[in-house]
Amino acid sequence: MKPLAKFSFISVLSIVFLVLAVVYLYFTCTNPVFDGGDEQSSFYQNWIEIKSVTGFLQSLGTFVFTFTCHHTVNLAYESLPSSIRCPKIWKRVSTNSIVMATETSLAIGIFAYMTFGANTPADVL
Repeated sequence: MKPLAKFSFISVLSIVFLVLAVVYLYFTCTNPVFDGGDEQSSFYQNWIEIKSVTGFLQSLGTFVFTFTCHHTVNLAYESLPSSIRCPKIWKRVSTNSIVMATETSLAIGIFAYMTFGANTPADVL
């Protein structure tokens, strides 16, 4: 895991850049879509409803991808220096990283939707 630390830092910088770019687009967009696009469709129809079996199969990748980080937990824990490798510190590290990931995902999603409305693709990245 230690050789990947440099690339991990580059990845974090890329995510920060992406968040800043989406927020910048929101504040500088000359024609933002505030109404969410089609006024006939509801929040349920746009975001919650899975319309068919093919819709479910298309959404399945998103559902499965949500749980892909659990297999790296042991590698990340073992990469901590032995002086701080304890459950108390690991709890703080894992909690902070999940909170930061949630905040960045929400920032990208919310600002992209506020800027482009219903024209925002489901996979913003």
